[in-house]
Amino acid sequence: SVVFERLTPAVSKSDEGTYSMPDQLLALLGDWADIALRTLVWAKRELPAFGAWHERYREAMSSPEEVAAYKADTHGCKILVLQAELEQDLRLQGATAIEDKLQDGVPEILADLRVAGTKIWMLT
Repeated sequence: SVVFERLTPAVSKSDEGTYSMPDQLLALLGDWADIALRTLVWAKRELPAFGAWHERYREAMSSPEEVAAYKADTHGCKILVLQAELEQDLRLQGATAIEDKLQDGVPEILADLRVAGTKIWMLT
């Protein structure tokens, strides 16, 4: 999960060698996926210096060169760097799962795709 990569280290690692909450949650998310539930994990972070960050972000977003680099997914562009700066040291808040039943015919189509050798990783 993208959220787990961005958690604060104090939350995501266990010093005692026991299962940490993220490890337990990853296992639970796997269990939910096995029974075809759609999942959502969320985290938060306090942003005391948001104003200064937002000013730098607005400046980058107003640059046509930076926007073009962002759209091209150019590694190291200011917009991506600023987004990554904000999306770190998150604190895990929780997770949820809901049933999202497949529409008529989807299981058969998935079976046909599997027979054809097509791998399906995610359907939305």
